[in-house]
Amino acid sequence: MDEQNQVTSENIIRVDLFNNFRILVNVEQIVEGWNQRYAKQILIYLVMNPSVTREQLCDDLWGEVAAGKARHNYGST
Repeated sequence: MDEQNQVTSENIIRVDLFNNFRILVNVEQIVEGWNQRYAKQILIYLVMNPSVTREQLCDDLWGEVAAGKARHNYGST
């Protein structure tokens, strides 16, 4: 297949933080799930800090909580 016939599958994510929190993936708005398990806070943090470690994320978001509980809040993966 030559370059002209190749189709790329790129996802474009738009995160609006001003006025109203809004997430769009390929112009489709994602409206559900943002109030579950710190999803909104984690996404905003990752947008602002794209190459952060899991440990740093847990420390920054849940620094006042014990490390074990912070990891539980983030997930077990």
